[in-house]
Amino acid sequence: MTGAIGTSWASICLFNHLLPRTFLPTKRWFLGGFLGGLWAFLERTSGRANFLYSARLSVDSLWKVGIKRGWWKGVRNGDVYVFVVALMVINAVYEVDPKAVSGGVVRKGLGFLRGEGWVDRTLAVAENENENETETELAEEAEIVEERERKATGFEPVEAVEETAQEEQEPNPT
Repeated sequence: MTGAIGTSWASICLFNHLLPRTFLPTKRWFLGGFLGGLWAFLERTSGRANFLYSARLSVDSLWKVGIKRGWWKGVRNGDVYVFVVALMVINAVYEVDPKAVSGGVVRKGLGFLRGEGWVDRTLAVAENENENETETELAEEAEIVEERERKATGFEPVEAVEETAQEEQEPNPT
């Protein structure tokens, strides 16, 4: 991130020093930003979070400059609209490929908000893809998942609560 910012500003200063004032007077800022953005190729594997953050700030800056220069008008409660569109995009990505959303807790939270319950859909998809496994192996995996959820949330699964309620209602023959 530091390299990108330093390259952008250094290239702008270099352009101002080397190029005449009439040659690309406003476009040299964009050219400096482009050169700073080339750092993304060097940090492809580890710099994703930094560049997503800088992309968000770039879009926000573009929006504010556009309002200031009169390219477009501000939208009342526009931040709410942006939030709704962002949720829509995340939901669409989650619907197409649940593995694209990183983090099991985030996937479970999205499933909960969608009304699917506190379930990680990637585990369900993985279970459906492995049809060669026996039912006992699937049952063991389901018990492991339930045990993990019980430890993580402190809540009993719905099925266990229903079974205990039915056992309490049935009279003992003794």
